[in-house]
Amino acid sequence: MLPSWLVRALTPPPAPPPAAHPPPPPLPGTSRRVTAYVQAAVTAECRNVATATATATEGHRHIAVYAAAAALGELHGNGWISAAAITHHLTNAARHHLGVADFDARELTRTIRDGIAAGRDNPRILTDRPVPRPRLAIR
Repeated sequence: MLPSWLVRALTPPPAPPPAAHPPPPPLPGTSRRVTAYVQAAVTAECRNVATATATATEGHRHIAVYAAAAALGELHGNGWISAAAITHHLTNAARHHLGVADFDARELTRTIRDGIAAGRDNPRILTDRPVPRPRLAIR
């Protein structure tokens, strides 16, 4: 039999208590809010890619495309947009810069694919907004 001090030293600490409130489930992809959110996200990320690829130095194009693909990949993780749609939109946004400073279609496709995979593993949580309470009119 082991001494009690050794048993205490070898006993792992208790597991942390579960979160008081588990994260809410994501909204269904059919929600008007989700549809608007996804469209706004795609538009913003494509604008970011088009701007960044036009002005970025070598290496920064990769970072800009990867970041946009990862952000949209978070939406793909919830099933709100397909990987094919993300690839299409980001490729279209960066198409004018293919061939500039060795930025080719193969690198672009690989970067988008890797970004989507990274984002997919961390799905974006978008919950329903609470219904505002009516204000009481005080006279």
